[in-house]
Amino acid sequence: MRADGRSGVVAGFGALGAVPFAIPECPIEQTIRARDPQVRSALHDEAKRRGQRADAWLVADTDGARALAKTESALRPLVAGIVERHGDAVVVSAPRVRYVHRPQLAEPWMRIHASGPSILLPLILRDLDRRKGRTVRIDDHGGPFQLEAEAPLANLLGYAEWLDELCEGRAELSLRLVRYSAVDLDDGPEAA
Repeated sequence: MRADGRSGVVAGFGALGAVPFAIPECPIEQTIRARDPQVRSALHDEAKRRGQRADAWLVADTDGARALAKTESALRPLVAGIVERHGDAVVVSAPRVRYVHRPQLAEPWMRIHASGPSILLPLILRDLDRRKGRTVRIDDHGGPFQLEAEAPLANLLGYAEWLDELCEGRAELSLRLVRYSAVDLDDGPEAA
């Protein structure tokens, strides 16, 4: 079963080694579908013209294109521009994490650098724990805190908006890919 619910391979996978994982430095994607052949052709042409960017790529796909990016914030403007140009002629999926299949399933982990009002640090740390994050370093000396942490990207979708809303626009955040780590697949009690 694919991550998008259809049968086949999981998003980001090839058929067991048949297709290499394209642009692994981009751990997040959105699919842009178009039924109209002219719109699909326009998306394919745009993918050819765009070339490689520093933080986001557009890749031609059978039904349209896929937007690949290094972070969710880099993905947003690329997809918004496409929607602005093509409107209702395109259907855009929700952002999704791209997993890698090495000998086993691996997920992207992101390095988080955040700063904001010290009074909110305990709440941010609890939220980070809920997101299965790992704190690397904290500097909190009464002024704005500085936080460095790591967490799986799948648990960070929407994190920038949450932090910005919590800190009322007084937070700074940057994310970057640090590695792909094996996914611990817990089959649950039925597996025994």
